[in-house]
Amino acid sequence: MDANQKALWDRWQGFLAKIDERKREILAEAEEGLGELMGAYPEDPMPLGNALSGLRFRFEELKKRVDDTWEQQVEPKFEEADGGGFHDAGLDSKQDFLLGVDESWHAFEARMNGEFYKRLRPRAEALLGKPVECMYCRAALDMPVPHQSVSVTCPFCHAVNQILPETAVAIYFGGAPDAIATEAALPLRYEIERFRIAVDRKRRASGWANESVESLDRWEAMERAYWDKYAAAKGQAAGLPPDVELVASRMEFFRKYTLMTNQAWRKAKGI
Repeated sequence: MDANQKALWDRWQGFLAKIDERKREILAEAEEGLGELMGAYPEDPMPLGNALSGLRFRFEELKKRVDDTWEQQVEPKFEEADGGGFHDAGLDSKQDFLLGVDESWHAFEARMNGEFYKRLRPRAEALLGKPVECMYCRAALDMPVPHQSVSVTCPFCHAVNQILPETAVAIYFGGAPDAIATEAALPLRYEIERFRIAVDRKRRASGWANESVESLDRWEAMERAYWDKYAAAKGQAAGLPPDVELVASRMEFFRKYTLMTNQAWRKAKGI
């Protein structure tokens, strides 16, 4: 990297550092307010969802600012000074930075959603043991699925009762499993994202050679690890075993639309 390239690089990195600082400020400002919002609406996820949507827009604005600055001001200068892969290095740094912004946002969003349900859980658990009576004869009823709407026939007067779960119970079991699973598995998803970027850059450096079968096998293993983690965390939150059918369906989709479209992989597997 010559003196001109280094000066351009330092200016670009300085700009990215300022955007990163703003990103951190937004998250720090938001966390306290979201905590108060969850306290004010402990059984209603909608206010939190609306607030997160507003924050997501602010992150999209940050990403757009990076893209616009690169395309309009920075990239032309990097192209003029190109040599030794200088332009590609700048483009890669933009991609890495935007991936980091996405990861920071999704990690924050997942943590806030997870926090909402973690706060709600004690309320839901306390209500799960609440006695349920027949609306006609007031006899005690057994709830086969305490967190779902069910029809229960009274064993004494034989009346059919439509039983609705308590609000906290319905909200918890309706959203907690997916929210907690997303938070738990998210780091594995971003490991996959970084792996795929590394593969593309390796292929670019080698004249866009085909991806190796070993690399594709690793990708498949990483996808399976992600869905195994997701299913295990979701089942634990719901009080159920991991959903093996969910994992199987996601992996079947991956094989059909990713691996099976690669002729080198098919040939190596004898398909």
